Amino acid sequence: MSVGFNIEVAQGEPDDSEGYTVKRKGSCVYVQGSMPLEDLGVLLRGKKKHVMSPYLAEKFQAVIFCGPPDEIDALVAQFKSEDKKNFEASILAGESPAKAWLKSGDVGRSSSFMCKFLCGFETTDAEVYAPADYDDFQRCEGMLRCVPGLREKLGALSVIPSFARLVTIWDQLAPFVDLAATNKDGFLTKEQYAQFNAIFRH
Repeated sequence: MSVGFNIEVAQGEPDDSEGYTVKRKGSCVYVQGSMPLEDLGVLLRGKKKHVMSPYLAEKFQAVIFCGPPDEIDALVAQFKSEDKKNFEASILAGESPAKAWLKSGDVGRSSSFMCKFLCGFETTDAEVYAPADYDDFQRCEGMLRCVPGLREKLGALSVIPSFARLVTIWDQLAPFVDLAATNKDGFLTKEQYAQFNAIFRH
């Protein structure tokens, strides 16, 4: 999923001798390592408009991943298709849905924490992450749809302060994931996103 604003990528690339590496995937560019802000500014300055994808940044273990919207969308679709096949293969091999999802699902920090907590897997205080925005929420909702039985356990999360209110409004937020799926591009419109946030951040 790409971030909904444009950035520009320079034709040249900054020096990668300072603890980071700039790599390319087709017309996309991504950075691994720790990049100083001034070098990031050089990387993002130019004429060709790109969009950023946190999803692909995570897949490529990068701090930033950006590229033309069509290439970003194609890569996201490719990874999600592969993840779905791997998830189904793990289930067929006898692995539990929760463990299969943690290996091959659309996993973020909040959805990973929720899955582990609700399944009784070992967690620590340092691993407590609640959804911070729509992207986080839709991954968590996707996890609940993949792992049978966990939705019924959502109330157990109410003992965690960052989840207490969220649990009470979850059923109001979940339909927005279906709404996005019916849109041509698979994303919420600006109006729908505003409606989501009006509930999520109230």
